[in-house]
Amino acid sequence: MATYFTSTDAGDLKLLPESMRGATAELVNISAVAERDVIRTFTRRESQFSILGFPTLAEVVNQNIGLVVFLAGYKEDADHADTDADLKQALKETIADVTSWRFKRTNRDAGIASESTDVGKTVTWRKKTASNFPPNFSWRLSNFDLREPAWGF
Repeated sequence: MATYFTSTDAGDLKLLPESMRGATAELVNISAVAERDVIRTFTRRESQFSILGFPTLAEVVNQNIGLVVFLAGYKEDADHADTDADLKQALKETIADVTSWRFKRTNRDAGIASESTDVGKTVTWRKKTASNFPPNFSWRLSNFDLREPAWGF
Protein backbone atom coordinates (compact mmCIF):
# COMPACT_ATOMS: atom_id res chain seq x y z
CA MET A 1 0.00 0.00 0.00
CA ALA A 2 1.46 3.33 -1.09
CA THR A 3 1.72 6.31 1.23
CA TYR A 4 0.95 9.91 0.34
CA PHE A 5 4.41 11.20 1.28
CA THR A 6 7.57 9.17 0.82
CA SER A 7 10.71 10.62 2.38
CA THR A 8 12.92 8.68 -0.04
CA ASP A 9 11.16 9.99 -3.17
CA ALA A 10 13.07 12.82 -4.88
CA GLY A 11 9.87 14.67 -5.78
CA ASP A 12 8.56 14.53 -2.22
CA LEU A 13 11.93 15.58 -0.79
CA LYS A 14 11.78 18.76 -2.89
CA LEU A 15 8.83 19.84 -0.76
CA LEU A 16 11.14 19.98 2.28
CA PRO A 17 13.75 22.66 2.97
CA GLU A 18 17.08 21.81 1.36
CA SER A 19 18.85 21.66 4.73
CA MET A 20 16.67 18.71 5.83
CA ARG A 21 16.91 16.52 2.75
CA GLY A 22 20.10 14.74 3.83
CA ALA A 23 18.74 13.49 7.17
CA THR A 24 16.93 10.51 5.64
CA ALA A 25 16.94 8.32 8.76
CA GLU A 26 15.07 10.92 10.83
CA LEU A 27 12.82 11.95 7.94
CA VAL A 28 11.56 8.40 7.46
CA ASN A 29 10.27 8.29 11.02
CA ILE A 30 9.04 11.87 11.29
CA SER A 31 7.23 11.85 7.94
CA ALA A 32 5.51 8.52 8.66
CA VAL A 33 4.17 9.82 11.99
CA ALA A 34 3.24 13.17 10.41
CA GLU A 35 1.25 11.42 7.67
CA ARG A 36 -0.56 9.26 10.20
CA ASP A 37 -1.39 12.28 12.37
CA VAL A 38 -2.60 14.45 9.47
CA ILE A 39 -4.94 11.71 8.24
CA ARG A 40 -6.03 10.98 11.82
CA THR A 41 -7.16 14.62 12.08
CA PHE A 42 -9.83 13.85 9.48
CA THR A 43 -10.69 10.40 10.83
CA ARG A 44 -13.79 9.76 12.91
CA ARG A 45 -15.76 6.80 14.10
CA GLU A 46 -18.77 6.23 11.89
CA SER A 47 -21.10 6.02 14.88
CA GLN A 48 -19.92 9.34 16.32
CA PHE A 49 -20.23 11.39 13.17
CA SER A 50 -23.93 11.95 12.68
CA ILE A 51 -27.33 10.42 13.24
CA LEU A 52 -27.92 10.84 9.51
CA GLY A 53 -24.82 8.85 8.61
CA PHE A 54 -21.61 9.91 6.96
CA PRO A 55 -21.13 11.30 3.46
CA THR A 56 -20.88 8.67 0.75
CA LEU A 57 -17.66 10.34 -0.39
CA ALA A 58 -15.92 9.45 2.88
CA GLU A 59 -13.56 6.46 2.92
CA VAL A 60 -14.13 3.62 5.41
CA VAL A 61 -10.64 2.57 6.45
CA ASN A 62 -11.48 0.05 9.15
CA GLN A 63 -14.80 -1.76 8.88
CA ASN A 64 -14.35 -3.60 12.20
CA ILE A 65 -14.35 -0.48 14.36
CA GLY A 66 -16.01 1.88 11.89
CA LEU A 67 -13.18 4.31 11.19
CA VAL A 68 -13.94 6.73 8.38
CA VAL A 69 -11.64 9.33 6.77
CA PHE A 70 -13.63 12.45 5.93
CA LEU A 71 -11.62 13.70 2.96
CA ALA A 72 -13.28 13.78 -0.47
CA GLY A 73 -11.28 11.66 -2.91
CA TYR A 74 -9.23 9.92 -0.19
CA LYS A 75 -8.29 6.27 -0.54
CA GLU A 76 -6.21 4.33 1.95
CA ASP A 77 -3.80 3.43 -0.86
CA ALA A 78 -2.39 6.63 -2.37
CA ASP A 79 -1.90 4.88 -5.73
CA HIS A 80 -5.53 3.74 -5.95
CA ALA A 81 -7.16 4.77 -9.25
CA ASP A 82 -9.97 6.64 -7.45
CA THR A 83 -7.64 8.81 -5.35
CA ASP A 84 -8.18 12.47 -6.20
CA ALA A 85 -4.97 13.86 -7.73
CA ASP A 86 -5.50 17.31 -6.17
CA LEU A 87 -6.08 15.78 -2.75
CA LYS A 88 -2.95 13.67 -3.16
CA GLN A 89 -0.88 16.80 -3.88
CA ALA A 90 -2.50 18.72 -1.02
CA LEU A 91 -1.74 15.84 1.37
CA LYS A 92 1.88 15.66 0.16
CA GLU A 93 2.39 19.37 0.77
CA THR A 94 0.62 19.32 4.14
CA ILE A 95 2.61 16.30 5.33
CA ALA A 96 5.83 17.97 4.12
CA ASP A 97 4.95 21.12 6.12
CA VAL A 98 4.21 19.13 9.27
CA THR A 99 7.36 17.03 8.79
CA SER A 100 9.50 20.14 8.36
CA TRP A 101 7.90 21.81 11.38
CA ARG A 102 8.43 18.75 13.59
CA PHE A 103 11.97 18.16 12.29
CA LYS A 104 13.00 21.67 13.36
CA ARG A 105 11.64 20.94 16.84
CA THR A 106 13.10 17.48 17.45
CA ASN A 107 15.59 18.65 20.08
CA ARG A 108 13.44 21.44 21.49
CA ASP A 109 11.31 21.50 24.61
CA ALA A 110 7.63 21.26 23.56
CA GLY A 111 6.62 23.91 26.09
CA ILE A 112 8.77 26.65 24.52
CA ALA A 113 6.83 29.05 22.31
CA SER A 114 9.83 31.15 21.22
CA GLU A 115 13.47 31.80 22.04
CA SER A 116 15.57 34.90 21.61
CA THR A 117 19.31 35.35 21.98
CA ASP A 118 19.63 39.08 21.26
CA VAL A 119 20.72 39.96 24.79
CA GLY A 120 21.20 36.82 26.81
CA LYS A 121 18.69 34.04 26.33
CA THR A 122 14.98 34.77 26.60
CA VAL A 123 12.43 31.99 26.52
CA THR A 124 8.67 32.37 26.14
CA TRP A 125 6.65 29.44 27.43
CA ARG A 126 3.33 28.26 26.05
CA LYS A 127 0.24 28.91 28.13
CA LYS A 128 -1.48 25.80 26.86
CA THR A 129 -0.13 22.40 25.94
CA ALA A 130 2.13 22.33 22.91
CA SER A 131 0.62 21.59 19.55
CA ASN A 132 1.74 18.75 17.31
CA PHE A 133 0.98 20.81 14.22
CA PRO A 134 2.02 24.20 12.87
CA PRO A 135 -0.66 26.90 12.94
CA ASN A 136 -3.28 26.48 10.21
CA PHE A 137 -1.55 23.35 8.92
CA SER A 138 -4.65 21.95 7.19
CA TRP A 139 -5.56 24.94 5.00
CA ARG A 140 -4.70 23.02 1.80
CA LEU A 141 -7.16 20.28 2.75
CA SER A 142 -10.13 22.54 3.51
CA ASN A 143 -11.72 22.00 0.08
CA PHE A 144 -11.70 18.23 0.66
CA ASP A 145 -12.91 18.27 4.28
CA LEU A 146 -16.21 16.37 4.70
CA ARG A 147 -16.51 16.78 8.47
CA GLU A 148 -19.57 18.59 9.77
CA PRO A 149 -18.73 22.12 10.83
CA ALA A 150 -18.74 22.76 14.56
CA TRP A 151 -21.57 25.12 15.43
CA GLY A 152 -21.95 26.88 18.70
CA PHE A 153 -23.13 30.01 20.38
